[in-house]
Amino acid sequence: MAEPKLKADKDAGNLSEGAKTHALDVFISWHYKRREDSYSKYFEKGNAVEEDGITLVSVQTGIFHKKNEVNLSNEFLTGTPDLFIGPGTIETAEIIEDTKCAWDIFTFQRTKQKGETSNNYWQMQGYMALTGAKLARLRFCLVNSTPDLIDDEKRKLAYAMRVMDRDSDPVYIEKCAQIERNMIYDLGLFLKHNPNYDLSFPVSDWSYDIPASERLYTIEIPRNESDILAGYEKVKKAWLFMQSLLYK
Repeated sequence: MAEPKLKADKDAGNLSEGAKTHALDVFISWHYKRREDSYSKYFEKGNAVEEDGITLVSVQTGIFHKKNEVNLSNEFLTGTPDLFIGPGTIETAEIIEDTKCAWDIFTFQRTKQKGETSNNYWQMQGYMALTGAKLARLRFCLVNSTPDLIDDEKRKLAYAMRVMDRDSDPVYIEKCAQIERNMIYDLGLFLKHNPNYDLSFPVSDWSYDIPASERLYTIEIPRNESDILAGYEKVKKAWLFMQSLLYK
């Protein structure tokens, strides 16, 4: 949905270069049966702790939420909203909610400072278009990382420091303790889920929990019919662009 740089293209509702690149990737996946996979530790954490984020939302709002697994589609869009509020099924939802689990305390606080992004806005408009909901909520959550992700960071640190003996290097051990402080926000819950995890930080000295009320940040986005229609027009432009690739 980003606007192109040239005024003539903008006035014509044409695709931006970034939108063309995305449409090209979609075309390649469809026409040539190829897929370009990308890895991100941020996405990995988001997927791994999604249920913890939903639990945090449920506890803090007093409304029990269960992860939605129903994928929705119309002529232009497809998507799977995380949560919904309203009687009946997600198709008749009154409010759509989507959880976003931050990588760490730093990315969480930066998100609070920055607020809503363009990608977030258009994703929520798409979900509301698919359901008829009048309001969407983005639920930004800060929850514990998994042991695997914490250990990955420790391994990267050991490699960067060229540590030979991880159990006896005091500088490395202290830096590992710092990683744990950066990635664990409720130690009791972490140990409940991972009772055999070997922490570098002494449990008896831990005083770094962050209250659950400070680990949830919400942005509300109302439905905008004109923007939804504008999104549909961009999809049509993308179809025409992909169709032109068949004849090049």
